[in-house]
Amino acid sequence: MWHELKVALRRLGRQPLHLAAGVLAIGLGIGVNVAMFSLGQSMLFKPLELRQMGELEIFQTLRRDGGVGLYEVSPADWRDYRDQLKSFAGLAYGDGWNAAFSRDGEAEQVAGARVSVNWAEVLGMQILLGRSFRPGEDEAGKHRVMLLSEGVWTRRYGRDPRIVGRKVVVNR
Repeated sequence: MWHELKVALRRLGRQPLHLAAGVLAIGLGIGVNVAMFSLGQSMLFKPLELRQMGELEIFQTLRRDGGVGLYEVSPADWRDYRDQLKSFAGLAYGDGWNAAFSRDGEAEQVAGARVSVNWAEVLGMQILLGRSFRPGEDEAGKHRVMLLSEGVWTRRYGRDPRIVGRKVVVNR
């Protein structure tokens, strides 16, 4: 093995362009790898910055048909929990989903959630612009209101404060 390594190093020494290309390729590979890991780390594993995070609990349900895994609580179950549980300071509902978000002819796939009207209040989230939900806006037929994340507001609207009250199209 040492003999092969010596021969390879001699050949690379005679052809410095190949050596430089190899070193550059390895350096770029390591750099891209570190950058992607850092991006993924910050996006996927960075903890939420919510007040009293240690007191946050997530409810999930088991399937009655014997299916394996945990599933999100249905809105009907959530209403039952909300009406019956007295040992929590607040109880909010959230159901994650992906949506095609479009405005001015440009579409973008975003991660969103259908949430109860008290979502922001229970999680201690600060509304930067506009208002939170009003009572009843999480009921069928009255759910045509949305909160934009700061990321979508910045990326799609350049932090334009006139976004409040504008119409957007979600999933057509």
